[in-house]
Amino acid sequence: MYCVQCGTRNEEQYKFCVHCGAKLVQPIVPVPTAISGITNWKIGDKIEGRYEIYNIKKGGMGVVFLCYDHEERIPVAIKTLQDQFSTNKDDIDRFTWEAETWVRLEKHKNIVRAFYVKNISQRPYIFLEFVAGHKLYGSDLSGWIWMNGLDLELTLSFAIQFCLGMEHAEKKFKEMGRPFVHRDIKPSNIMITQDKTVKVTDLGLVKAFAGLKGDVVIGKNKDEVTGAERYGLSKVGSVCGTPPYMSPEQWLNSESVDTRSDIYSFGCVLYEMLTGQPPFICTTSDDFMSQHLKTKPGPPRKLASAVPKRLSLLTMKCLEKDPAKRHQDFRILREELSEIYLRQTGKRTKTDESPQELEESDYINKGYSLDNLGRPREAIVSYDMALQINPMSAVAWNDKGVALGNLGGQERAIDCYDKALEANPRYAEAWYNKGNSLNDIGRHEEATGCYDSALKLNPRLIDAWNNKGVALSNLAGELMR
Repeated sequence: MYCVQCGTRNEEQYKFCVHCGAKLVQPIVPVPTAISGITNWKIGDKIEGRYEIYNIKKGGMGVVFLCYDHEERIPVAIKTLQDQFSTNKDDIDRFTWEAETWVRLEKHKNIVRAFYVKNISQRPYIFLEFVAGHKLYGSDLSGWIWMNGLDLELTLSFAIQFCLGMEHAEKKFKEMGRPFVHRDIKPSNIMITQDKTVKVTDLGLVKAFAGLKGDVVIGKNKDEVTGAERYGLSKVGSVCGTPPYMSPEQWLNSESVDTRSDIYSFGCVLYEMLTGQPPFICTTSDDFMSQHLKTKPGPPRKLASAVPKRLSLLTMKCLEKDPAKRHQDFRILREELSEIYLRQTGKRTKTDESPQELEESDYINKGYSLDNLGRPREAIVSYDMALQINPMSAVAWNDKGVALGNLGGQERAIDCYDKALEANPRYAEAWYNKGNSLNDIGRHEEATGCYDSALKLNPRLIDAWNNKGVALSNLAGELMR
């Protein structure tokens, strides 16, 4: 039997896990040598009569169904291989093994949590934490870069959180007696939640993709929310990765890579966070290979003068061609980033490796996901749980207001926005949302003032400009009567 909670396999006669005590589920059944295609599921269908599909995303070699679990009453992401990459038993077994390894990483706030692997219609699916992301910047780091949503403090915070997630993964893999290399560090594999928590995703799965038979070349695709351009994972011979972010050794011999390869890839990501562009801009895979192997990029400070010298040097150290000259692990990298963060902000970063099982951010993200799935009443319950932990959580009050507004309770929503603004008067989104609620109940002049407050804090809030125009038009209409 297979444990939902910790991933441990148990003897079939047991009903509860001998390791953590959680309830067991049926074991994964053997996969036949011929694999049928994915059931023709579409948005609105229920997988196994239980998981209602809210959205479907294809990227790289996988497909993800974003669902609502009607039994557990929670949002969940369900991932598997696309049909063309699931043609034989070896591919399926490899995906299953790597997915189960991800489950064994257990809970860490900076890793997308993998709950369990289940076989459906003769194919393994990995059940994952649902990360809804931010409504302006999307669900991953690429949107934040593309939409210019990063400042220096946020860039450092995201970088430090990423390192913490990688440290945890490395530690858990070591406990399993396995070396850990992600192999595909890039902005689209760094998820960002509504409250700006970083969560690394696709832990271990790239190794499964690398073992697929035949070559697979995937070009750019655009994010449906932000329009951000993303490069897909590609495999040519024994070389597997995403070209703009691949280390020199990844191009030469992907089997010999170690943690320092991931540090190089993250150096490429950090470079892009600081400058708005990756270290190398090329049109072909061969050009990328040549640049990564032979060319030293200009320092970030040269492209963005506001980048501190020490941070620019740190980024360039990550990008050294010789792995021996880079930071040797993510702990060392994180400690240096934390020192820069302290110097720039005067604040210390949290480095607790074992967060509480249920945190404020867990409830906020669950609530936000539920509201995105059209379940505002259940979302409000989650926000109330977050507010029990932190009654001054501006994000929880704001998001609860949105959920109440979705139910038509605009007056109650306004009260929530006021509490959010009491906790954080510079919360542009709360001013914007309050303006929307005031507009909906005919208080157009007050709504205009709220939009002005939002735009003073963030002139890029395009919807605030639009809705302010609507409010002014409504106000003019009232004056003409």
